[in-house]
Amino acid sequence: MTSNITQQIDQYRELIKQRIQSGNVRLPILPKVAGEVIKLTDKSEINFNELSSLILKDQVLAGHVLKIANSPAYSGTSPVTTLRDASTRLGAKLLAKTILSVSLKSDLFIVNGYEKLIKELWNHSLASSLYANVIAGLSNNNSGPSFAAGLLHSVGMPMVLQLVSEFSSRKNIAGDDDISKRLIAEFNPVFTKIIIKKWNLPPVIEMATLNYSKYKTVKLFKEECAITYLANNLSIWLHDERSFHATKLINDPVLAFLGLSPKDMDTLLEKKQLILEQIESMSF
Repeated sequence: MTSNITQQIDQYRELIKQRIQSGNVRLPILPKVAGEVIKLTDKSEINFNELSSLILKDQVLAGHVLKIANSPAYSGTSPVTTLRDASTRLGAKLLAKTILSVSLKSDLFIVNGYEKLIKELWNHSLASSLYANVIAGLSNNNSGPSFAAGLLHSVGMPMVLQLVSEFSSRKNIAGDDDISKRLIAEFNPVFTKIIIKKWNLPPVIEMATLNYSKYKTVKLFKEECAITYLANNLSIWLHDERSFHATKLINDPVLAFLGLSPKDMDTLLEKKQLILEQIESMSF
């Protein structure tokens, strides 16, 4: 890293720390639809009618549900043209997760001028949630909270990027995607914790979102934390196999912790193409 880049990162770091210390931070509001879906997914059984009523209130959301239901990842032998048929095709659990994803993406993962990078950040979060869904099934856990935690464990990333954008403009500090990624890696845990605490989410989702890397030592929701940890690593591998080799996943003690076999890991690795197709289906 050149001295010039180091100096730029230090400038951004100091400004971000000052903003945190001052308390002058605009925290994002949990989208209403997302909040309602999270309450539903925390239950073992999801009410299909409640989900349908949420979609009917939001035409933009309805359009995305139809698009996703007709995407290659989920489409059947013929296209669907009604919300009822789209909802039936996806099923209650997948429909809930689709609504949650669309709501969070539309309201939170937006930073003008950083569209390419914000897409990368969103794809990481979405892949984490999709893998968490599969891991929960393999380990016989409720997939709802795990899917939500997978989406939310990086919710501080857009906020860090928003501050980088602001300081770049107001303070005239040069920057690029590499600098932004370094700052995001450093400050995402800080802002994610601030945001998640404010949103007052169900305890299992809060714990799995904020403490997934400490799954061995937490007192509650150990398995949910472990699922988020493994899902996050799978997402990193999915997007950067050269830097994060599959052997790291295969040899990770978290597999034994979750009671997963080598065959289960093979199943997760073989889901790569399907996960990529699902990500593409939710690209909007």
